[in-house]
Amino acid sequence: MIPTTITGILILLVLILPGFVYVSLRERHQPSHRLSVFRETSVVLAATLVSYLLPLALTILLAFLWHGFRDQLAAALSSVAAVQAAHPFRMIAFGLCWVLLGSVVAAILASKRVSGRWTAPRGGSAWWALFRPKSLIDEGLIEGQDYKVGVTATLDDGSTVTGMLYSWNRDGDDRPDRDLVLQAPLWVQAADSRKVRQLDAELMSFSARSIRDISVKYYRTQQEPELGPSDAQSAAG
Repeated sequence: MIPTTITGILILLVLILPGFVYVSLRERHQPSHRLSVFRETSVVLAATLVSYLLPLALTILLAFLWHGFRDQLAAALSSVAAVQAAHPFRMIAFGLCWVLLGSVVAAILASKRVSGRWTAPRGGSAWWALFRPKSLIDEGLIEGQDYKVGVTATLDDGSTVTGMLYSWNRDGDDRPDRDLVLQAPLWVQAADSRKVRQLDAELMSFSARSIRDISVKYYRTQQEPELGPSDAQSAAG
C-alpha cells in the first residue's frame, strides 16, 4: 500500500534509510553512473531488504529464546494498533532499533572491503583511473588520507597548470560538464612562454571541457609534495 499522508511518507523514508546509506557510502569509493529512476529505486529497496535480514534474524532468535518477548511479539503482530496505543514509546524504540541496526549492516555492505568481494568492479571515467589508480587502491590506500595527487593539466588554449588535487567530480561517465579543483602551490605556464609563474591563490577550478590532457604524480602522505616550475615545464614539453 502506498502511503498518502505526510506521516506515512516520513515513516517510509525512515524505513528505507538503510538503502540510502548503502548507496551513499558505496559511491564514495566506486564510480557513480546515472541510472533510471526505476533502477535507482530498485537498488535502494534491494539494499534495504538485505540490510533488514540481520534485525529480522535477531528478532526471531529473541522470540525463540525469550518466552516473554515471544508473547509480546505475537500480540503486536496480531493487533498492531492496540499495542501501539498501549505502548507507543516501546514500539517507536523497537522500530528505531531496527532502522539503526539495518543502517549499520548497510554501511558494512557498502564498505570498500566488503562490497569488493560480492560486486563486480564498476567501470569509471578516466579521472577515476588517474586519481584512484588500481595499484594504490589494491594496497588499501585512500585518496587524501594515505596519498595525495599532483596534477598537471594542459588546457585547450595551450597553457599548463600544475597543483595538488583538491577535489574532483566522481561521476562514472566522461562528461564535459565536470569540474576539477587544484590547490596551492599553483604554477602556470602560458602557451607562448617558457616562463612559469606561481599563482597567488589557494584554489583553482577547471571545467573538463577546457582540459586537453592531464598527467599525475602520487605522493604518500608522509612525503612532502615537491611540485614546482619543473613539473609545469616538463609537461609543457
